[in-house]
Amino acid sequence: MAKKRKPKEEPTDSIDTEPLIETGAPTHQTRSSGARAFLCHSSADKTAVRDLYFRLKKDGFSPWLDEEDLIAGQDWEYEIRRAVRRSDVVVVCLSSNSVAKSGFVQKEIRYALDIADEQPEGAIYIIPLRLDPCSVPDGLKKWHWIDYFQDGGYPKLLRAMRASAEKALSATQSSIARRKDSTPEVAEIAEYINNLESLASARTNQFKQAMSELERSYDITVEFMGDALDLKGAETEGHSKRVTAFAIAIAQKMKLPKEEIRIIARGVFLHDIGKMAVPDSILRKPTNLTPEEASIMKGHALDGYRIVKNIPFLSDAAEIVYAHHESYDGSGYPRGLKGDEIPLGARIFSVADTFDALTSDRPYRPRQTFEAARKQIQLWASRQFDPLVVEAFLSMPENIWEALRQDVEERGRFLRG
Repeated sequence: MAKKRKPKEEPTDSIDTEPLIETGAPTHQTRSSGARAFLCHSSADKTAVRDLYFRLKKDGFSPWLDEEDLIAGQDWEYEIRRAVRRSDVVVVCLSSNSVAKSGFVQKEIRYALDIADEQPEGAIYIIPLRLDPCSVPDGLKKWHWIDYFQDGGYPKLLRAMRASAEKALSATQSSIARRKDSTPEVAEIAEYINNLESLASARTNQFKQAMSELERSYDITVEFMGDALDLKGAETEGHSKRVTAFAIAIAQKMKLPKEEIRIIARGVFLHDIGKMAVPDSILRKPTNLTPEEASIMKGHALDGYRIVKNIPFLSDAAEIVYAHHESYDGSGYPRGLKGDEIPLGARIFSVADTFDALTSDRPYRPRQTFEAARKQIQLWASRQFDPLVVEAFLSMPENIWEALRQDVEERGRFLRG
C-alpha cells in the first residue's frame, strides 16, 4: 500500500524576504478582523478566486464574491457599486484572462475600480493580486501588487490586507470626526427634518385631493358619454347604470382591488357606446334584423373599442367594451375569445348584463323573478358564463339586487360615493 503523502505546510511570513507594505501588523487577527474585502476578477478565474474567498473567510475577513453574494436577476452594477462602497479593501485579481495586451482589464473590474476611485481618499485600499505572471495595467502600478502564485503570496496578501483595513478604518473615523465637528446641533437637524416632514405631508394631501378631483372629473365624463347613449334609446332606461351596479357588487364579492373595480365599472357602463355608430333605422327597428343589419349591429363592440381606446384614462376599460359579447365557451363575438382570454371585467359584465335583462320588462316578454334568473345563469355556467363569476354571483344574497336597483333609481348616477 502506498504511503500517504504528508500535507504540504502553508508558507509562513518567514519566507518573505521583504514585505511589500511595512505594517508591523501581527499575523494574528487585529482590529481589522471582519474587515470587508471586495474580490473583483475574471469569470475565467472563478476556481482560484473561490479558493481565495474561503481562505479569507477562514482568516477573519468578510469577503464579497459575486457567485456567493449576487442573487440571479439582480442589477449587477448596483450590487457591485454598493459592495465596493462598503468595503475596506478591493482585491483586484489579475491574470492573463483579465488583462489584455493593451493593459486594460475587463469591464466588471474596471467598473469596480471606478467606484473605488470615487470614494474619499484613504477610505478604500486597492491591492492588485496577480494570479499568474501577467502584466499589470498602468492604472494599478501605483499600488504595490502581490503575486499570489508565488510561495508566500497568501501570507503577504494577509499582511497587506490587514494593514490596509487598519488604515481605512482610521481614515473613516477621522472623516466622521471632521463631519461631526462641522455638523449643526442635533436639535437643529431634528427641527429641520420635522419641517420637511410637515411640508411633505401638506404637499401629499394637496396631491391626493387633486387626484381625487381629477378622478371624479373622469367619471363625470363617462356619465355624459352614457347619457348621450341614452338619448339614442338603445336600451331600456337605466340599464347601463344597473348593470354597472351589479358588476361592481360581483367584483367586490370576488375581492378584486379597488382600482380594478373602477376600471371594470367604466368598461361596463360604456359597453354599448359603439351603438352610437349604428344607424337609428337598425337600432330602433321593431322587427327582426336582416343578416346584413345584424352584422352591422354586431360591429358595435369593435366600434365602441375604437371610440374609447384612445382616451388615456379609459384604455383599460376599452378592452371590456371590445369583449363584452364574448362567451366563455368561445361562441361569442367579435373575436371568438374563450375562457381566460376574455378580460375578467367582460366576464363579470356578462353575468350582470344577463341578470338585468332577465329581470327587466321588455316589449316582447315580462320580467322574470330573481330566483328564475339565477337558475338560468347557473344553467349556462361554463358555456356563456365564467363558472367562477357565477359562483360568486350565486353566493350573494338575493335581496341585494333589489336594493341596488332602488339605489340606482334614487341616485341615478354612475359610481357616486
